[in-house]
Amino acid sequence: MACNGNDLIIAIIESNEGYNKKPWPDVERMQLAIKSLNAGTWGLDITTSALIVCERCKEIIPFCNEKSVSVSRICDVISAGHAGKVVEAFSLALKTGLSFDMEVPISAIKGSLAKWLRITGIAVFDSSKNTAQQIHGIVEDISERKNSELLKQDLLAMVSHDLRSPLSVIKLYMQLFGRVADNFGNNLILEMLKKADRQVDKMNRMIQCYLESSAMRSGKIGHFPVSFDIKELLNEVIADLYLLNPGHIIFLKPGPSIQVYADRERIAQVLQNLVSNAIKYSSRIDVITVHYKKVENYLQVAVEDHGIGIKPAEQEKIFDRFYRVSGEIEMAVKGYGIGLYLTKEIIKQHNGDIWLKSEFNKGSKFYFTLPLF
Repeated sequence: MACNGNDLIIAIIESNEGYNKKPWPDVERMQLAIKSLNAGTWGLDITTSALIVCERCKEIIPFCNEKSVSVSRICDVISAGHAGKVVEAFSLALKTGLSFDMEVPISAIKGSLAKWLRITGIAVFDSSKNTAQQIHGIVEDISERKNSELLKQDLLAMVSHDLRSPLSVIKLYMQLFGRVADNFGNNLILEMLKKADRQVDKMNRMIQCYLESSAMRSGKIGHFPVSFDIKELLNEVIADLYLLNPGHIIFLKPGPSIQVYADRERIAQVLQNLVSNAIKYSSRIDVITVHYKKVENYLQVAVEDHGIGIKPAEQEKIFDRFYRVSGEIEMAVKGYGIGLYLTKEIIKQHNGDIWLKSEFNKGSKFYFTLPLF
C-alpha cells in the first residue's frame, strides 16, 4: 500500500457524481445491506487515493467530515499503538488478498469514554489478479460494547484483589482446624479440611492470574507445564464437583492412563468450567458424560450433557469474553460470561483446539484437544 509518506492526501468523495473513473461496483447495494447493521461503508481506490464513504461513516469517524485528510491525520485520530496495526492490515490485504477485521480505539474527548471502531476490509484485484485496485470495507461503532468489557475487566480486577484477604484468613482457619482435628485423631474431618484447603489454593492461583496485567489486557495466562496422568486429573475434578453438586450424575467413560505435558492447574480449570457448565444447564436426572481418548498425536476430551442446548446463532459467540447465551433459563443461572473465554484461551496457549456440537433443547458436547509430546 502506498502509505509511506505523510503528504499523501485522501480526497473524500461524497458520491459517485463527478468521479471520472469507472463507477465502483454495487456501492449502493452494499450500503443498503450494511445500513441494517448501523455500520458505515467505505472504499479506497489505490491508484487515485480516493476514499468513498457513506453518510454513516461521517457520523462514526470524526475526520470524515473534513475536506481532505492526510495519513498523518488518520494516525493522529487512531490511538497510539494501533495506527501501525491498521497500516499493516491494509498492506497485508493488498499483498495477499486476505480480508482483515480489527478493533481500534480513536482519540477520546477529554472526560469521556474512549471510542472504539471495528474496521473490516478486503482488497479487490484486477482481472490478472496481480495488482490490487481497491479496498472495500465497513466501519462499525463498537464503543458501547468495548467500554462495557473494559469496565467489567476493571471490576473483575478489583473484586479479585478484594478476595485475596478473606481467602488468606479462610486458609489460616483451615490450617488451625486441621491441627485440632489431627490432635483428636479425626481423620475424616482432617481429610475434608485438606480438600477445602486445596480449593482455597486453587482460587488464590486463579486470582493471581486475573491480577496480572498481561492476562487482563491480552487474555493470556501464564502456564507452567508438568507431566501428569489425565485420567487421574479427571477423577480428581469429578470428585470435587460431586461434593459441590451431590444431586447430579457425572460419569467418566473408562479409558487408559494417558500422560500429558501441560499446566495441570490450568487444565483442571478447563475441566471444571466445562463440567460445571454442563451441571448448570442440565437437570439432575440427566447424566453428564466425560470422554477422553488419544487421537493420533493428540489427547481429545469431551464433556457431554443432555440439557437445554445452545441455538446455532449463538454457538459462534459462546467463547467470546463476557458473552452469555440469551433466554430465561440461561439468564437465571449466575455467571459473568468469562468461564468459556478463559477455557478457550488456556487451550490455545497449549496449542490445542476447542469446539462444540449442540442441538437446542437436546444438549451439548464440548471438545478440546491437547498435543501429546
